[in-house]
Amino acid sequence: MLKITSESGLRNAILQLERKQDEDGRLVREQFDLTVRSFKPINLIKSTFNNVAVSGDAKNSILNTSAGMAAGLVAKMAIGLVTKGPLTKILGTLAMIGITKVVAKHPGTVRLLGLSVLGLFRNKSNVKGNSRIIANKKV
Repeated sequence: MLKITSESGLRNAILQLERKQDEDGRLVREQFDLTVRSFKPINLIKSTFNNVAVSGDAKNSILNTSAGMAAGLVAKMAIGLVTKGPLTKILGTLAMIGITKVVAKHPGTVRLLGLSVLGLFRNKSNVKGNSRIIANKKV
């Protein structure tokens, strides 16, 4: 910084510092407003979804975990429908946790297994449908 030797030099230096302070204050207020807006719940949700949409791995992970949780919940409900004792509740919870982990870690294998099981049901229904047609025909 230069030495100020006159009264007019001092006034100029004060004016420059005041302008700089005003500019810095304006920048701080703008940054504060941006920060406040980014922490609003709706904006947090939007930014989270945007990040997930950009990241395919995160999207697949969320889908796999959701599918695992759904499969686990179905398994727990199925076990709970059989009997309603306290041991069944524990077994249902353990089954839910186990199935959730398996489906989340190996979604491709589970998908193939599910498709093959559905294929078995489709084949059986086609065979039953064909046998009805054959039974109605006069040979």
